[in-house]
Amino acid sequence: RNLPEVLTLGDAIDFQEALGGVWKEERYGELWESFRLMADESDRVVWRSPRSWSRSASLFALEVRGADSLDVFDYMYREHGYVPNVYNTEEEVGRFFEITNA
Repeated sequence: RNLPEVLTLGDAIDFQEALGGVWKEERYGELWESFRLMADESDRVVWRSPRSWSRSASLFALEVRGADSLDVFDYMYREHGYVPNVYNTEEEVGRFFEITNA
């Protein structure tokens, strides 16, 4: 059993409820837009999801040309502690592109 997860589940639910659905939707849209715009400007990162927020979602696909996606994720996490999520800042989105374009 995953006792820590079970013990903290109530706090996790409270946290998500405190954020509110509207705020999360807006925040995910902001991050989505930041990633899409920076992908459009990148020579190495390719946007592989719908190009309008109304047809897309907070989960989207990027391709880093010349790299295996699992290797990119592993490198980003292991070497830079980076995982895209609702808590990311626009600065961290920029950092993703700095790292992948290097």
